Amino acid sequence: MLRKVNFIFLAGLFLAAISLTFSATGLVHLFAGAGAAIIVMAIAFEMAKVATTVYLINNLRFRLVPILLSVALVCLVGISSIGIYGYLGKAYNEGRAEAVIGAGAIQVLQQEVAALEHERDRLYAQIEAVPPTHSTNRRRLLEQLQPRIDEISGMLDAKRAKLATEQRAQVGREKSIGEYKYAAELEPPRFSRRPAYLSGTGSGSVAFRRQ
Repeated sequence: MLRKVNFIFLAGLFLAAISLTFSATGLVHLFAGAGAAIIVMAIAFEMAKVATTVYLINNLRFRLVPILLSVALVCLVGISSIGIYGYLGKAYNEGRAEAVIGAGAIQVLQQEVAALEHERDRLYAQIEAVPPTHSTNRRRLLEQLQPRIDEISGMLDAKRAKLATEQRAQVGREKSIGEYKYAAELEPPRFSRRPAYLSGTGSGSVAFRRQ
């Protein structure tokens, strides 16, 4: 019997400690200008809740003092609930802010990828503009532009890898705040425009292949 009472007492203290942590954190967030006072008040409220509960368990009678203490206990529980609501609201706002920042970063990366692809396509178009009969001029132009094309391709690979990582992280952020999206919707298939003589599909035509 004594072990059972001790277990219930320890469980009550543990629950009070958890409630104190959430309630104090939420109240400090709601009333940021009085952090120390809020923490002291929250500790006093939890001690009062525990003491009042113990008293009511031993003296639960239809009298004035137990009735007033019951009303006070309900009020204390309400104040703690406000603090817990503030804690959950703070967590939601932080998660939402991270999701908004992540969405902005994804948009910037998508614009950078599009700009690099546009520049690479422009270089390919310059090569394709040379008639196939002028093979020497085309080869010289290709040798001139190939270093820049390789540089752009490397930058594209790095940007796309970073974009894919950011998109996967964004899925987790949005799930944490209750907005579920599929990764397939965030990362559509990409195609790149390459000349046929580089991809081996013919002479002078343009080939499209999935990256």
